[in-house]
Amino acid sequence: VLLGVYAASFLYRPSGTAVFSSSLISAQDIREVQEINFSIPIKAEPVEMGKMTLRKQGSRFYLHTAFGSYPVRQEIIGRFFSLLGAGRSFLPISARPQDYPDYQIDDGHASRIVFVRKDKTILSELFFGMTDAVGAGRYVRTGRSVKVFLIDDAFEQFLTVAAPFWLDLQIYAALFR
Repeated sequence: VLLGVYAASFLYRPSGTAVFSSSLISAQDIREVQEINFSIPIKAEPVEMGKMTLRKQGSRFYLHTAFGSYPVRQEIIGRFFSLLGAGRSFLPISARPQDYPDYQIDDGHASRIVFVRKDKTILSELFFGMTDAVGAGRYVRTGRSVKVFLIDDAFEQFLTVAAPFWLDLQIYAALFR
């Protein structure tokens, strides 16, 4: 019954809610990214935000902490940018900021990723909310729009500030032998 109701929900769409295809960030903007700031909710109550900054030095990104800079795995950052620049379907869900809490896409609950240029101007700001009821899609909005969209959930693994995911820890293995 629930599956039938879910399927039927796609049959009726008010005008102006047509699915369109686009990328989250243009290829040109991806080339200009010099800094990526993550603010990811930690699964605790009250919600705390875990923060992380990746900065580009030369052709490589580094995780910056109070204790130093550590190289980010090239294949991870490459895959992340590949997903950001890939064309995907966007289904408009809402254009009402008061609906943000329904999708956990409000400032206090959303995973926020900000892409910054060398001159410190913001190229793009993305807010990732919760997954849809099926778990196949994720609610997203950009800093340039109040609209909430449903996209595929290809970004789940990147919504983390856990250093072991981003860093190449093998380069430090010799230190601990």
